[in-house]
Amino acid sequence: MTSDEHPFGKLAPRDAPQRGLHRTMTLGGQYATRNHTVKHLQDLKGRTVLTETMPFTTSEAVAAEEAGIDTLKVKFDPGNPADAIAMRAAAPHTFMTVCIPLTKVAT
Repeated sequence: MTSDEHPFGKLAPRDAPQRGLHRTMTLGGQYATRNHTVKHLQDLKGRTVLTETMPFTTSEAVAAEEAGIDTLKVKFDPGNPADAIAMRAAAPHTFMTVCIPLTKVAT
C-alpha cells in the first residue's frame, strides 16, 4: 500500500489547499476535495457573503462550479437518486446540500 492508498479509497490530492480546496471525506466514505467544508462555512459565518444557487440541470451545476458559486442546493428524490448523483458528478468540488421536497416524504 502506497502513502496515498487507504482502505476508504485514494486520498485527496495533496495540492488541494494550493488550488483553494479542502480535503474531506464524503458521506459515502470516500476521500474528496471541496471548496468548503461544514467547519469552514461555520468559520465564515458573519465574516463574508457566500453565493448559493439551486441548479436544475447538470449543465447548470457545471456552470455554477465554473463561476465559483460557493454552495449548491440540490433536489433529492428518494425514488430517483440518479439526478442528485449526476449533480455531484457535474460539480465535484462544490459544497452541496440536498433538499427533499415535502411531497416526496410520507407523513
